[in-house]
Amino acid sequence: MIRFKILIILIFCTLFYFNFSFSLQKSIPDTSSSGISSGEKDYRFIELVEEGYLFLEHKLYDDAIIKFNEANKIVETSNACEGLGLAYIEKAKELEQKMATPYRALRKVRFFELSVENFLKGLKIEPDNLDIRYSLAEAFIFRGYPETYALADTLLNQIIQTDKGYKDALILSSIVYRNLNQPEKSKEALDEYMKVKEKNPRALYHLSKIEMEEDNFEEAEGYFISSLDNLNEEDAIAEIFEDVGMLFTDRDQEEYQQAEDKGKFFKKFWMEKDPEPETKVNERLVEHFKRIKHAKEYFTTGSFYEKYDDRGRIYIKYGEPDAKYMDGGGIGVYSNESWVYYWQIGDYRDGMFFDFANKGGKGYELIEDLREATYGGGLDALIVTSLNLYSERSNLSENHYGRVARVRSEMDYLTQMADFHERIEIMYNNIPGEGFVYHTDSKALNALVSSASFRGENDKTRYELYYSFPLEELEFEKIEKNKISAFDELVILKDLDNNTILQGSRNFDLTYDEDKNLKKDLYIGQINMEILPEKDDCIVYLKLKSDVSERLGVLYQELETKDYTGKSLMMSDIEFSYDIRPAVIENEFTKNGLQIIPHTGAVLNKNENIFTYFEIYNLALDSDGDGRYRVEYVIQKRSPNDEGKSKYFNSIGKEIANKRVREREMITTSRTETTKQKDTFNWISFDMSGLSEGLYDFTIKITDLVSSESTSSEYVFILGKE
Repeated sequence: MIRFKILIILIFCTLFYFNFSFSLQKSIPDTSSSGISSGEKDYRFIELVEEGYLFLEHKLYDDAIIKFNEANKIVETSNACEGLGLAYIEKAKELEQKMATPYRALRKVRFFELSVENFLKGLKIEPDNLDIRYSLAEAFIFRGYPETYALADTLLNQIIQTDKGYKDALILSSIVYRNLNQPEKSKEALDEYMKVKEKNPRALYHLSKIEMEEDNFEEAEGYFISSLDNLNEEDAIAEIFEDVGMLFTDRDQEEYQQAEDKGKFFKKFWMEKDPEPETKVNERLVEHFKRIKHAKEYFTTGSFYEKYDDRGRIYIKYGEPDAKYMDGGGIGVYSNESWVYYWQIGDYRDGMFFDFANKGGKGYELIEDLREATYGGGLDALIVTSLNLYSERSNLSENHYGRVARVRSEMDYLTQMADFHERIEIMYNNIPGEGFVYHTDSKALNALVSSASFRGENDKTRYELYYSFPLEELEFEKIEKNKISAFDELVILKDLDNNTILQGSRNFDLTYDEDKNLKKDLYIGQINMEILPEKDDCIVYLKLKSDVSERLGVLYQELETKDYTGKSLMMSDIEFSYDIRPAVIENEFTKNGLQIIPHTGAVLNKNENIFTYFEIYNLALDSDGDGRYRVEYVIQKRSPNDEGKSKYFNSIGKEIANKRVREREMITTSRTETTKQKDTFNWISFDMSGLSEGLYDFTIKITDLVSSESTSSEYVFILGKE
């Protein structure tokens, strides 16, 4: 610590000198380039520096250090010194991400010191180099001490006085002020930055953090949503992902990687978690902000600004545990904690259990079992010590911790530990990626939702929302021959800026009607909406509530913008259906004289016939007023090795060449139709009982035989059993 204080004093003095030199030299024309005279012709030097920065770009820091050191042996320049500083600080950051040990902690400090040493050398050669000052300020912020924040503040003020819009100096300044507990100065820095770079996403995101730290969560939400517009800066995207990515499911992660517009992805992600879509505030997002604040206050790593340890990550995902056990450690034992959540998730009833140990340097890490919280000694000592840890936690869960604590032999211990790991694996396979319980007086209504789009009236697009839920979850009153239950239905359509496009509700008596509800135990509903296609992608919320049954369901469905106003050949989405029959009466299920009972969800029952319906627009008619078109259907199982969706048609519309290899996992058929109409519809029924269970792609291709135009629509579904 004494050495560190001496280093800080020396740096303060050095920076004061450089700042004085900088102020003198600002009026003197620069006659050199990075410390090299204009006559310097040492191409070897230039080549080494270029190679060093190339290695830096590819994160090969050891190779970069070698190149920059070789360059400095030829002639010491600000360029090479800055490169060395950057390489060393990146190596320090790498160690930050690895499991902490005393040796790594010392190496991290040493790399930080080498980084500062080389940045200062660069400034001595070229005192007016803003790049080096900026990089040095970042290094001081990384170190994360009050003294280094003060040094960063000095450097950043020097940069801002010279060029207010230089890189993100004002944002770094805001970060420093927040760490020095000066929120007003932090806000001022961001306000000043946005005068130079209006509505900058990173600045808005940091404003949301300031409001969050001051418990102004609604204001924080507003700034956060605004930060997602025009989100294209890598630093801003990385910061937002840092606090959100831990909540992603595998599917979210895949969609995030593929998303070109990350801001739009984040907007959809949070809108689909809003438990009260009628309100302007997203209660789930506000809860996320509160959890982040708590994690940064109580579960910090203590070594890197704004970082939280694994306890913080679990807290952000699941909130406050139902029970905790904390052990301060001792001889042969690291400080450790165990968190328990007694949730019942779907069919999983055994709760969630997380164990942590503080092995030094990185805060508490998530461990596989409590043996990792021990150190030193042989197998006997390990068994005794870990058994004590399990015994201490028996009151948290007799089944989880107590079973290990009760062992009486080494063999029994090993057997119970194997069983313990099996239970942990089952837990991780069943628990959600995050947890948020929005307190209501109602039980969850287990409903499913899907949608399809078609051409509407007056150049609008008609979106059809389909939903279903088990009737057994409701309570019915028998009136004469009917079973009736009062029910509320609320639908809200919002754009990605949380503006309401349309909203509608109805209160009705839900009748258990076997004729209408094809599946005797399933209620099926449909809501039709028509909007202009100029709108961006939307989120539709469906709130289903039964006060009598004390059931509540809030469903979300993304509606992808579809425009059917063009003149070229088009087709609608594919609607999957339980049954299609001639319509006797007209209701919400009626289209083109057909009664189409929609299928909800993405899982189809292989033991039942499935119907599909679609519409075709802008067919060409020949001179006799006749239209002809070919419809081709392909249902193809997706191979486990497929990285993306396969295409099943070549340039002339025939099936792919490897059909024979996969013919037992696919259905193909085609037919030619005639019509007198430019706009028409089509439907077909499939028997899928011969296919195996799994993930399938369904493609319908339309070829206009008069104009030779083609179009297609695709659908992905899971084939399973009831």
